[in-house]
Amino acid sequence: MLRFMSKILILLICLTSLPSSGSDFHAGIEAYNQMQYEKAWEILGPLAEKGDAKAQLWVGILYLMGKGVPVNFSLGYKWLLRAESVYYTETGRLIEWVESRMTEEDIASIRIFAYDDLADDHNISWLCQAAMDGDADAQYHIGKIFSNPKWKPDYLRAAVWFGRAADQGHVDAQFWLGLLYDAGLGLTENNRAARCWYKIAADQGHKDALVMLGSIYLQGNGVPRDPLAAVLYLKKAAFQGHPIAQYALGSMYVYGDGIPVNSETGLKWLVLAAQKEDCDAQLLLGSMYWLGRGVQQNRAEAISWFKQAAEKGDASAYYYLGELFQENSGSTESLRESVQCYQKAAAQGVPEAHLALAKIYMSGFRLRSDCIKAYTWATLAAAGNNEPIRFKAKEIMGELQKTMLLPDVLKAQREAYRYWNELGHH
Repeated sequence: MLRFMSKILILLICLTSLPSSGSDFHAGIEAYNQMQYEKAWEILGPLAEKGDAKAQLWVGILYLMGKGVPVNFSLGYKWLLRAESVYYTETGRLIEWVESRMTEEDIASIRIFAYDDLADDHNISWLCQAAMDGDADAQYHIGKIFSNPKWKPDYLRAAVWFGRAADQGHVDAQFWLGLLYDAGLGLTENNRAARCWYKIAADQGHKDALVMLGSIYLQGNGVPRDPLAAVLYLKKAAFQGHPIAQYALGSMYVYGDGIPVNSETGLKWLVLAAQKEDCDAQLLLGSMYWLGRGVQQNRAEAISWFKQAAEKGDASAYYYLGELFQENSGSTESLRESVQCYQKAAAQGVPEAHLALAKIYMSGFRLRSDCIKAYTWATLAAAGNNEPIRFKAKEIMGELQKTMLLPDVLKAQREAYRYWNELGHH
């Protein structure tokens, strides 16, 4: 306990150096320094309630130390949790220390109430009590709260609560426990354990578990690759309307991935998935109609599917649209549409789009030739990791340098550097 008090005192010294939260907060700290602890609590408490993270941290410590209020580890813990997202380093050790002296049930109850979004929910109190009394559905929901990325997830505790519900046969909890084992979140990654829990849930018809098992056998993840087993599981999920399963099945039939090619069956599953806004299915359908793979070639149909994927911001869809419009660049308007699509793909870092733009601006076909823009896009293409594209881009840069003035080359390089930083490369 003495070591714990020493840590708090050190933390208090550090906190005085943090940026001030305003005059009211400063008055609260002044009261604390003058040992007027009740006054300090009266000032800092309302600030904490309003969401001031620094005040929340101080109020948590006041409760832990019993300064101005009776010692109350539960309330101290609650306020430390609320401050944690802003002052993670300052709260970390204290939270660990408090949790080591609490039961899992108490931790779950307080953590749930610590979040502003849930504090006023009259069902939360019932949920905590029901979970502690062994209600599987309540235990599952507490697991979901602990794994919610909206707050700082605690996957280990999520696994504890999912495990309690899963042992009672809760199918969603069984799936989630498999997911945590599969991803190594809160638990040591264990493909066998993940597969076991997926199988238990899948045998009860859980469609997400069926998809995960299908994926495992399709990819050979921890088991020998078995496309026939993958189809078996994916079909069960696809018949329940799962778009990922429908896309995966469609793709397997179109490409003959471990099963005989059946374009008609593949098309049926892909359309079902695409109608549920599955972007991958829309892209594959666009490619099939563009190239005439398993269907009659239909440029308008290809554009329609690519546009649906592009509306979701998909970079590949924009690139393919750029190629389609460029293929039909019998008019300046069509080529401009192509450039617009390429630019949207390029803005997401697609090197093929960088190269395509470099070629268009270098050629000057139906659009005014612009060596600076051509060199800019070629520089970006050359900076990527795709070796064939890098080689072609450097060839373009070499040709452009033969006629460009040095100031223009430098201007293009600066533009390329700016674009590169916008793409997240520093």
